[in-house]
Amino acid sequence: MNGAGPFRSRRITGSLILAVVLGLTSLEVSRAVDRTRIGLPSKEDFMTGDWGGLRTPWSGLGIDLGLTYSIAGYASVAGGRKRGAVLEGTGDFNFDLDFEKLSGWDGLRFHFSSIAAHGPGISERYVGDVNIISDYDPYDSLYLHEVWLEKSWFDRKLKVRAGKISADMEFPICSYADTIPLPLYPTGAPGMRVYFEPYSTIFFQAAAYAGDPYEPGRFLNRHGTYVRIARGDGATLIGEAGSNIGYAADSKIPSGTWKFGVYHSTRDYRDVFNGARRRGNHGFYLNGDQTIWSENPKDKNDLQGLALYVVAEYAPPDRNSYHYGFGGGPYYTGLWPGRDADMLYVNLLYTRFSPDYAESVMPAGGGNPIF
Repeated sequence: MNGAGPFRSRRITGSLILAVVLGLTSLEVSRAVDRTRIGLPSKEDFMTGDWGGLRTPWSGLGIDLGLTYSIAGYASVAGGRKRGAVLEGTGDFNFDLDFEKLSGWDGLRFHFSSIAAHGPGISERYVGDVNIISDYDPYDSLYLHEVWLEKSWFDRKLKVRAGKISADMEFPICSYADTIPLPLYPTGAPGMRVYFEPYSTIFFQAAAYAGDPYEPGRFLNRHGTYVRIARGDGATLIGEAGSNIGYAADSKIPSGTWKFGVYHSTRDYRDVFNGARRRGNHGFYLNGDQTIWSENPKDKNDLQGLALYVVAEYAPPDRNSYHYGFGGGPYYTGLWPGRDADMLYVNLLYTRFSPDYAESVMPAGGGNPIF
């Protein structure tokens, strides 16, 4: 869930968390720290091979199917509620159609994805944090994740996507503006995204999502099939500018991607301290994914090596439980021979509770949440 979202614990606790995670990659492709940066592996990297010679011709016709199983183990070794370990996993099914290959319709693509999750959450059972350490920690269920059409122009420099889409598949949002009903993994919402890349080093994207993606009375969408568009739900808008550095073949600079974004919700919110009505809500984020050392610096598409991931986010303290947060850490891709997509990473997260929220819970005996 990219760090936070609809499955975040609602406990009034905070902690400084150090998580060391070993992720065992999947049948098809591993989930990356920043999913927007990692691409699919080549066909020969698939565990199930070429399906007796069927996969390659199907792909040549524009039909691609992928079944991914990802599993991760987590251990709470100090702090939190208590010590303990869990094993969590997700199964992801993806179906893609490239209509340019199928029928000559230039730049048109269709995507469908669903998710099945299992395993107890390390945050809920042992840590009690608000950040949600695990990326494999949705409600144990079968989800309809995304269904969309995308049309591109000018050699894919301009792309428009519409359908049921998930915000954090394109935008690295942690959602410290926790009251905004953002459609985050593994759910989605009706929306549209526009992506524009005027140069290979600079890109811009913006999106609008309608309605509230979560079921009434629940802070989740159990199967991803609930869709509601109501005037009172407003809309959520996201804008982002980013830069890809060091990806040119002759560049001596290590490759990396840096992004700055802002998101805004048009619906009304209540002040977390006195309950006053507030118009709208918003947040800002900064995200970086920077290579430190590469095993093959001459191939900019080879991600094997040591990299650093950082994220920082701010939300107004009068209408959100969380004021700001930051985190990140180093990760190594391809540490083991023959496992080029496996990742070993250390992640440090810090979240600051809103002072208005802290003042509202202290009189009720909720303690003094600070971080």
